[in-house]
Amino acid sequence: MDNSVSKQGEWALIAGASEGLGSAFAHELASRGFNVVLIARNQAKLDLVSASIKETYDVEVKVIQADLSRNQDLEVIKNACEALSVSMFVYNAAYSIINPFLSQDISDHKKTITVNCESLTDLVYHFANKMKIKRRGGIILMSSMSSLQGSPLIASYAASKAYIRILGESLWYEMKSLNVDVLVCCAGATSTPNFIKSKPEQQSKFAPPVMTPESVVKETISKLGTQPFLIPGRSNRIASFFMNLFMGNKEKVNVMGKTMYKMYPQNIED
Repeated sequence: MDNSVSKQGEWALIAGASEGLGSAFAHELASRGFNVVLIARNQAKLDLVSASIKETYDVEVKVIQADLSRNQDLEVIKNACEALSVSMFVYNAAYSIINPFLSQDISDHKKTITVNCESLTDLVYHFANKMKIKRRGGIILMSSMSSLQGSPLIASYAASKAYIRILGESLWYEMKSLNVDVLVCCAGATSTPNFIKSKPEQQSKFAPPVMTPESVVKETISKLGTQPFLIPGRSNRIASFFMNLFMGNKEKVNVMGKTMYKMYPQNIED
């Protein structure tokens, strides 16, 4: 992260901040002097993150319990932040289910789109407009390597992450003249509580190693202001490079499908 960004304002807002990558973003930004706004559904987990930050850093912490699948909660967030100078916005919140497309209820697909696309767009639009007025700010949008090709078992999730990737790259260009930095992070496998909870089988020995949330966050923040798009982790970048170099789209989807089916055999219908 460019030094000018770290001095742009007092508050960093993290959507999806109760654990994993969101908690890591909150701690890292607090360590850089930002006061932080923590947003998630789980009040108890938010309180734990808040307490940890207050014990470690001399910053203010504001907690907002909100369900990002509910439009009314988006208004709660905007109203609660109205008096704050939010100069950093991280959208890490996501909804996903690992199952074949037709095995999921249509309501799950719609919720994936609502949380991952609609609510993200709403909040980015709101806070980016605030940054436009101030002519400064930073926005980090968490996508996924699953967005780089079709991804069986997580079809709607991967599609929603592709939306985030294209939106973020486009905003990077549109907003750089406003002194607002935008970065899309396409993370690979990361040892978040949700990843561990999904109980993946052992990955192929050729698969890139699972990264820690802290390593993903540090690399992501360090690249804000330097480029529109990041795949964190050297091994992830190498894997993506060679897949693009040697495989067409059909082959990449086949590889992703075989990988997902091997990792989650318990999620596949007979």
